Amino acid sequence: MLPALAFLVVIAASLAWLWSGRLLKDRLWWWAWIVPVAATAALVAVVLQDKAVQKCIGLLLMPAGLCWIALGALLTTALAGARWRSAAALAGVFALYTAAGNGWIGSALVRSLEAGIAQPQLDALERFDAVYVLGGGTSLAPSGAPQLSDAGDRVVVAARLYALGKAEVLVASARATPERDGDGRDFAAETATLWQ
Repeated sequence: MLPALAFLVVIAASLAWLWSGRLLKDRLWWWAWIVPVAATAALVAVVLQDKAVQKCIGLLLMPAGLCWIALGALLTTALAGARWRSAAALAGVFALYTAAGNGWIGSALVRSLEAGIAQPQLDALERFDAVYVLGGGTSLAPSGAPQLSDAGDRVVVAARLYALGKAEVLVASARATPERDGDGRDFAAETATLWQ
């Protein structure tokens, strides 16, 4: 992931420099085209080998990702043109937009919200005819076998209720749609496999 990000930075910076010198078009300007072309070729090679990079590129090609790229390009152009006030404003907008779309920050905020919720004492709960677990909470290991994800606590709580004799039946739901997940994973089957 880091090499791909480095290549993206090199491509953006070199294209911004080429754009700023487009009126001169001297010999150095024409030779400088080697940099973004070579960096693009290297980026393609990295993308073809790394699934995480492929997913990142996919996210960058969505509207929010394209806006982020455009803000970065505008910031780079303002810096290259020594327009410091514009660059400072764009840097602030770029930082806010990056933070707003950051998964790590979002996860930290959700964790802070969930931290205040008291965990129920499972053995003190009444007996249920069935426990229904909404889909998700699983991911796939590199081997392709299901495993708990960061949101897998609901799968574990249901299994504990069953083990304590508090639930006669466990029911899992949700089948992923190929339009949303791309692979059409069956979350209910993954959850059932983990319960077994």
